[in-house]
Amino acid sequence: MTLSIPGRFVAMVVTAAAIMMGGTGFAFFIFRQALIGEIGNADSAAAFISGNVAARVDGLIIDQMITIALVCAPVGIAFLGLAFVLAMGVARPLKRLQSGLDRLSDGDLDIDIDGTERRDEIGAIARSITGFRLKLAERSSEEARQQAAHQEQLSEERRILMQDIADDFEHSVASAVQALSRVAETVGRNSEQLQGAVGSSLDAVDGVGDACVSANTSVG
Repeated sequence: MTLSIPGRFVAMVVTAAAIMMGGTGFAFFIFRQALIGEIGNADSAAAFISGNVAARVDGLIIDQMITIALVCAPVGIAFLGLAFVLAMGVARPLKRLQSGLDRLSDGDLDIDIDGTERRDEIGAIARSITGFRLKLAERSSEEARQQAAHQEQLSEERRILMQDIADDFEHSVASAVQALSRVAETVGRNSEQLQGAVGSSLDAVDGVGDACVSANTSVG
């Protein structure tokens, strides 16, 4: 079972309180046993109070404090170990979450967020980050699809524009060819007419020459 963060804090406080109460009760018990050992009967009690009572009591307390310290030290070390385990149970997952957030901020949307299976606050944070990552991935995919659609639209517009330019060029060339054909036909007709005119002129010249010859003959 995974403890929540408040549960870990409560566990540490309860454990510390139990250790303090247990240590206090154990100290009273040790002092009682030592005091009974010193004044358990009339003779020992008389011997205990016959001299410097304060010095005897101080020595008794110091001896028992050493005993208490030797007994309680392992308990304190065990408590520190428990506190370390509880603290690392929070620090390590938080560090992994921070690492995941750093990678997410760098644009890595394919990361796996650790701790989503936990049932404490860290698990809730991890699941929230996972949901945020999924939304970012969906938005990125949607933007990529829109960009691809935009590029496809631009490509189609360029294709249509180039097709229109090609059609206009083809139409212009066809019109020029037709115009040249008409000009060639006109030139051909004019050339035939010119040839006919030249032929008529030659015939006329021949006629004049024949007339001149006939006239010369008649005069002679």
